[in-house]
Amino acid sequence: MMTRRTRKKGTEEGTEEGRYSAAASSGRSINEAATGKIRKKEQGSLREAIGGWLLFVLALYAAGAAASLMEAAGIERMARLPVQALIVAALVVPGACTLYRRRFGRLPVGMSAGALKKEAAAAICAAGIVLMLTAAGFALAHGLGWLRLEGLHVTPALLAGLGINLLTALLYEALPEELVFRALVPDALRRRMRAAWAFLLAPLLFVLAPVTVRALQAATGLGAEPVTADYLLLLTVFAIALQSARSAFGRIGACIGFHLAYLMSARFVVLAAPGEGFVAYTDVEPETGSIVVLFLTVVVGGAAVFAGLAAIRRKKRIATDK
Repeated sequence: MMTRRTRKKGTEEGTEEGRYSAAASSGRSINEAATGKIRKKEQGSLREAIGGWLLFVLALYAAGAAASLMEAAGIERMARLPVQALIVAALVVPGACTLYRRRFGRLPVGMSAGALKKEAAAAICAAGIVLMLTAAGFALAHGLGWLRLEGLHVTPALLAGLGINLLTALLYEALPEELVFRALVPDALRRRMRAAWAFLLAPLLFVLAPVTVRALQAATGLGAEPVTADYLLLLTVFAIALQSARSAFGRIGACIGFHLAYLMSARFVVLAAPGEGFVAYTDVEPETGSIVVLFLTVVVGGAAVFAGLAAIRRKKRIATDK
């Protein structure tokens, strides 16, 4: 009896141990499979980020090469720019959207009427912030005696030029750059690393893109403008401001609105030649318009405003979750 009971007990214990062993083995298999899927997902995310960056670089280089050919053929710059814009937009926009959809299962921008309205509202708000900061910068510099405001200069020709430039800048710069560097790249990087690191790395990749294009142009004999410290600093802070705009509004439309408004403010207000801008002014201190108004007030100030709005939005989200 003792022997039989012992054997039976041992058999039961062995059966239980077997069950535990099988369960543990099954658990390990599930964990290993899950870990493998996560690693594969992370590797895929990095592929999308690198692919988007390369796509933008190649598109920008192709547009520059086309511009060189057209210039050699005697085609004016105003006729070259729309062609360059179409090349970049045709290559980058569908490519970035395809990469984004493959990784996240959706487009970076909602295409429903309601979603597009929200994107447009975010764009208008961000552009309005640029206009307010530009006005504040002029008022501050004028009050301190660093520049002298002389009046407004609004003509039909300027308005027409603004409209054409706005469309060209949307296709050539704002839309492709924001889809890649404020949607695809940071969202893919966040699958690979902490959000804070992704926030910092995305602007660096944005700066590296035109630098790489200029290096390729110089290496292939197309001719390229020199890369200066001022240019790198402007691109870096501008990228941070754009990234902050997305954090503040949660929409790519805000980045596009800020980007376009900045470009128009630079080309038709602050950096315009005398008589060719909407605001007539004279610098009393050298470079007041470009440094104080455009860079410090609009770009740096914009980054600060968006960072503040992003912090408020984050606090509201935390409070809602509670």
